[in-house]
Amino acid sequence: MPNGVDTEKFKSFNNDRKNLFTKLSISENYTLIGNVGRFDPMKDYMNLFRAFSLIKKRIKKVKFLLIGRDLNRKNGNLMKMIDVPLAKHNLFQEISFLPPTENIHKIIPGLDLLCTSSAFGEGCPNVLLEAMSSCVPCVVTDVGDSKEILGDCGIVVRPKDYRALANGMERLLKMNKEALNKMLQKGRRRIIKDFSIEYAEDQYLRMYQECMK
Repeated sequence: MPNGVDTEKFKSFNNDRKNLFTKLSISENYTLIGNVGRFDPMKDYMNLFRAFSLIKKRIKKVKFLLIGRDLNRKNGNLMKMIDVPLAKHNLFQEISFLPPTENIHKIIPGLDLLCTSSAFGEGCPNVLLEAMSSCVPCVVTDVGDSKEILGDCGIVVRPKDYRALANGMERLLKMNKEALNKMLQKGRRRIIKDFSIEYAEDQYLRMYQECMK
């Protein structure tokens, strides 16, 4: 059964980006790439950092935002695990961290791009549904249901391929604005049609009715 997303809650508003950039103390002339998850081997953050390092060389004024459980500078174990690759790729000062929040619907729409780097273990990623509903460009790895959900409304790359991740991000960030907007609107329509809360509720009701026969 598909997950359901509140498509009225996750939608693009004019002040989302401004509010998020103010919260992070980032100038609005920067590009902000986000990732939502938790620090776990399945998320393959090492290759995400490598992809970030390439993007930093290709895109001027870019920042990165990681949101999720145990993604913070106070987590000693986390810092030990990622301090070396961050220092190696000169990224530490470019990355902001936010904890899990109930107000994620006020953050995702403010991103310029969402990138997921999972290597394995994904099912139907809620963050992808939420980003597509919010008309945020998405680059995802071909893990779980991501490819089926995103389709031609974003870019899907092989897992564990940081160059492909970087190329996908660069392609979307440099895409013609009109073509990009058409693609994003198509993605939102797909979410409304196949992954809205209303659609999920209808599917569960149908399944329940079938079981009662």
